Amino acid sequence: MDRPIPIDGYVVERKKLTGFTWVRCHESHVPVPEFTISNLLEEADYQFRVSAVNAYGQSPFLEFPGSLHLEPVLAVKTPLTTVEAVPGGDALFTVDLTTTCSGTWYLNGKVLQESETYIIKRTQTTHTLIIKNVTKNDDGAEVKFVANNVETSTKMRVKGAAVRFTNKSRDIEKVSARLREEAKLQAELSDAEATVKWMKDGQELKTSEKYELQTVGKRHILKIRNTAAEDAGVYECTCEGDRMLYQLSVKVFWGSERYMNEPMTFFFLPKLLTWGLSSSNAGGDREISAAFGSCRLRGRR
Repeated sequence: MDRPIPIDGYVVERKKLTGFTWVRCHESHVPVPEFTISNLLEEADYQFRVSAVNAYGQSPFLEFPGSLHLEPVLAVKTPLTTVEAVPGGDALFTVDLTTTCSGTWYLNGKVLQESETYIIKRTQTTHTLIIKNVTKNDDGAEVKFVANNVETSTKMRVKGAAVRFTNKSRDIEKVSARLREEAKLQAELSDAEATVKWMKDGQELKTSEKYELQTVGKRHILKIRNTAAEDAGVYECTCEGDRMLYQLSVKVFWGSERYMNEPMTFFFLPKLLTWGLSSSNAGGDREISAAFGSCRLRGRR
């Protein structure tokens, strides 16, 4: 009586009913007489055949009768990954499924609709979402894609692009204003969402009766009301990574007809400049004096 030859495993192959090429359904030999077909990427009618393998070789293939209609099980083939973008740039998200299927995009739990800001596309099994003009507020936002009962999600990272002053043309900007009138300092940033601080003599300036702070898009404006001699000096506008300096001079116009259009300008830099008017002398003129450190200036009007 012949003894049965031991079988080490099996080889299973498939081909489309309309095709000619047999394709192996697995990498290594199947050790048991039962095998589940998985990872089919295309819906079609398939034929199957099997062969036994042992130490002596491989048997001829035995074809299964008839054909089977198989379709891929919906699953995420290529999930979403973290996307990095810069403020003002675009963020591109891509997910690939195992089969053609519609789906829905979410941003922080909110359903996204096609618009100028959100560009939604599908090419067969690949779905893409483009978010236009991202902002710093989008950093850490959750992006999710859902199709039937499968989903994939990720986080958006917005890198802090270096913020800079776009209207800075020199080391220090010179600004002048008349006494008791309004002085205005302006700074324009590369990022509309960046914040600034206005400083003078190392102290931050806040909104008050004296100072008005405005923000209009990318422009930041400091208004100094009712300028006085002590308002002259160096001002500083700072943001993360950059700063801008201003030299403010306050001009005093003399009151007599002879000198109506001749201004007297005060510059306040490291120390405080003091000034004053003396009483009229015998000639009817009044004396103006100004002291700066150990220096004293005198003039007549």
